[in-house]
Parts: sequence; C-alpha cells; structure tokens
Amino acid sequence: MKSFIWITGDKAIGDYWQDDASAFKRSLQSLPVTFRWKHDPDTPFAEVLASLPPVTEDDRRNTKTVNRDLSTMSTFYAAMQTAGPWSTADEKTKVLNFAKLQDEIVEDEDAPARVPWQERHLRELFSSPIHHGNQGAKKRMLAGSAIPQDAAYWAPILLYWTLAAREEICGLS
Repeated sequence: MKSFIWITGDKAIGDYWQDDASAFKRSLQSLPVTFRWKHDPDTPFAEVLASLPPVTEDDRRNTKTVNRDLSTMSTFYAAMQTAGPWSTADEKTKVLNFAKLQDEIVEDEDAPARVPWQERHLRELFSSPIHHGNQGAKKRMLAGSAIPQDAAYWAPILLYWTLAAREEICGLS
C-alpha cells in the first residue's frame, strides 16, 4: 500500500480512482527487475523513475510479479471495501479494480523446467547459523548459541518436507 501511495500520490482515500490503479500497474511495468524499494518516500516517484536507466527486455519485471503485486492490492482493497473507508452500498461496485488489470500468463511450452534444488544447495541452506545457532534475530547469520525458531527457521524445513510453493508456506498465518 505504501508503494501504491508513493507511486500515485498521497491523496484523500476517496480521491483514488481506476486511473490510479492503471497508473500503478504502468509504473510497476516501467521498473527494472533490479529495482529495490529503498528510496526516500519524500522523493517523488517520478523523480526516482527518471533517475533509473531505461528498462530493457532483459531487465523487465516478469508479468507474474506484476500480477502478484496487483493481487496483493486487490486483497487489500477488498478488505477496505467491506469494512473500511472504501465501502460502497453495492458490493459489486469497485472504485479500484486491481484484478481486472492483471495480464493473462501464457506459459512457454519450450521453456526449460524449473530446476529443483540440488543436494549441495540444501546442504548450504541447512548448514547456515539459522539452523545451527546464531546471535539472535538481528545477527542471525553470525555463529552463536541462539536458534530463534521463527519463519526464517521453519520456512525452509516446511518447504523441503512438503514440496509446497514459497507463497503457500510463507502465506500461512
């Protein structure tokens, strides 16, 4: 939501319209895949975008990534519409319809299958201080005696044993 506000401008909640959702999608598509959301929110988005190199075909954000961001905004909007300031008399009326902005994903049949993790990857992952003792949550990659059993500890174990997707495990609450 912070990125949506930063990209479209900080407006009163009733001043956002479908044009803002469309501008949000276009902005996401204009960001290179290497972009990280570390910029000062007081710096206008247009200024940050102008300072970035032009997006090439090799550096373009994946359609699945943009769709995931739009899906996140759609979920947030649905919660705000049912119980929040965007509630409308008609539940079918949406001021911001992020779901309709999602692009269809066309799978490339010739694309190589996703390479599964190899044994050396798993050894490296489970040899980390997160699983063998570290210096706590803020210094978890430095050896020590603490093993906080939070998401960083459990997610890899659950992913390994269930073969679930990252979003399935990390979306559990």
